[in-house]
Amino acid sequence: MFVTKVPIENKKNVEIKCREIREVDETFRFNFKEKSYGWLLIVSSRTKDQAFQRGEWLINKCDPIKAQDTYYWVHEVGK
Repeated sequence: MFVTKVPIENKKNVEIKCREIREVDETFRFNFKEKSYGWLLIVSSRTKDQAFQRGEWLINKCDPIKAQDTYYWVHEVGK
């Protein structure tokens, strides 16, 4: 399993969007972690390719996130 991590500023708006995505895509699993700089969105994926595709979509197409001019990273869980 891989995770995509995206630093975010507005948890409320991003959470609403993520819930909408999950209604359409049952494999879209997400949670948030509070950090000193704000929030970290964590999205689980089965493959590395899927994790990168989700990261790219989130920062380039997801309105609450793309407005922040942010970045993402992917790593394998348990390694």
